[in-house]
Amino acid sequence: IMKSVGATNAFVRLPFVVEGMVLGFISAIIGTGVLYVVYEGVMSAVNSFVKISTIPFSDVYLQVGGIFIIAGMLIGAFGSFISMRKYLKMEGNEILGW
Repeated sequence: IMKSVGATNAFVRLPFVVEGMVLGFISAIIGTGVLYVVYEGVMSAVNSFVKISTIPFSDVYLQVGGIFIIAGMLIGAFGSFISMRKYLKMEGNEILGW
């Protein structure tokens, strides 16, 4: 609809790219939490059989979370950018079916 009233491609694309970045950020936070739960569970199970020295997740959670956040936001923005490319090549009347 925005395209049919004369909005530029960048103006149409920006909200979707921001949405992709926000979804990537939220997914990274959830992924880090799930990784923490799984890591602690696996390490406690392994330590019950074999006594080995492990790295506590609290020592690396900032690095892991930071990498997840950066990767999630980049992938979300890139995915939004790619998916919008198809629709931005069309004119407004083609999208609306007029």
